[in-house]
Amino acid sequence: MVLAVIAAALALPYLTRLLQLPVASGILSNKAVLLFLVATTFIVTALAGFYPSIVLSRFNPVHALKSKLTANTAKGISLRRGLVVLQFVIAQALIIGTLVITKQMNYFMARPWALIKMQS
Repeated sequence: MVLAVIAAALALPYLTRLLQLPVASGILSNKAVLLFLVATTFIVTALAGFYPSIVLSRFNPVHALKSKLTANTAKGISLRRGLVVLQFVIAQALIIGTLVITKQMNYFMARPWALIKMQS
């Protein structure tokens, strides 16, 4: 999260110059934004550690030392597989969204009326 905030702060002047629009630079001084960033960090950290902690809590070290671990070959959809599929779906949605926004920005910048309105 810290790296993302630093990257956003460094990219903000370039974004302002690219869009030729004023972009708020004091966004980190807003308490609501800071609260959102802190809450998101804690929630993502808790969710990222929840599943491994559940798996490890069921682990029996005595069986592992005696080499009696058996592979769980359940035929159903496991939580791990579901999370992997969800991760790929979210990644694809973000990539498609980026492509759509890029095409819309190119269309907006290529329109003659957009150039006239931006200059006035």
